[in-house]
Amino acid sequence: MVVTWTTYNDTQESRVQYGELDMDEEAVGGSTLFTDGGKLRRTMWIHRTLLPDLKFNTKYGLPTPPLFCILVSDSVLIYD
Repeated sequence: MVVTWTTYNDTQESRVQYGELDMDEEAVGGSTLFTDGGKLRRTMWIHRTLLPDLKFNTKYGLPTPPLFCILVSDSVLIYD
C-alpha cells in the first residue's frame, strides 16, 4: 500500500511510522513539488511512501493523525 499526503513546506523526508500494536515499523519514500494550475499557482509537496509486506485482514495504526485501517485486499481499505 502507498500512503500519500501533502505539506506546504519541503520537509526533506517522507517517513511513515506504523505497526500492528506498536509503532515499530518505519518506511521512507519521496516527494515531488506540485504547482496548481490556478491564478495563484500555489505549490505544495506531495509525499508518497510504500508500506511493504502488510498482512491481509490486519489492523495497523498510524500515529499522526490517529488513523486505523484494515487492509482487506490489494486496493480496498476499511477505516475505523
